[in-house]
Amino acid sequence: MAIFHGGQTGQGPGGSQVRNHMAAAYNDFIFAIMVEEYGWISFIVVLAYMVFAGRAGVIMRQCKRTYPAFIVAGLSLMFVMQAFINMGVSSGLLPVTGQTLPWVSMGGTSTLFTAFSLGCVLRVSYQNKLEEENSVEEDDIESEVQDEDHAFADMSY
Repeated sequence: MAIFHGGQTGQGPGGSQVRNHMAAAYNDFIFAIMVEEYGWISFIVVLAYMVFAGRAGVIMRQCKRTYPAFIVAGLSLMFVMQAFINMGVSSGLLPVTGQTLPWVSMGGTSTLFTAFSLGCVLRVSYQNKLEEENSVEEDDIESEVQDEDHAFADMSY
């Protein structure tokens, strides 16, 4: 009902009528209320989760080891799947599960887990950057050592 009443342009911020009749409008059905209030603009949230999934894929491909790649894959998949399950429930496509919308819904434990998982993904990304910088420095050192060895071999006594 909330999505239907929102239409394309929405009812405006705070203009939701359906949230007064929902039991957990601020938590489990927050996406439906967002669509009712903001219309099609609220689908930026869907785009944001898709961008996060794409960025997680880039981080996984940059990993030189499998364990950090599996950490990023698992945590980001859980994060994005939880979001899409919540959106499916809010849209009426899936049965009610009680999943919160990460970073949007009100919930202490969910927010804590989401912060932890995002921190782990960011740490893996940072570690990839450090490993890349170290490998570039090691390549530079090896090329300097090889140049010195060749210069020493070319010297005639």
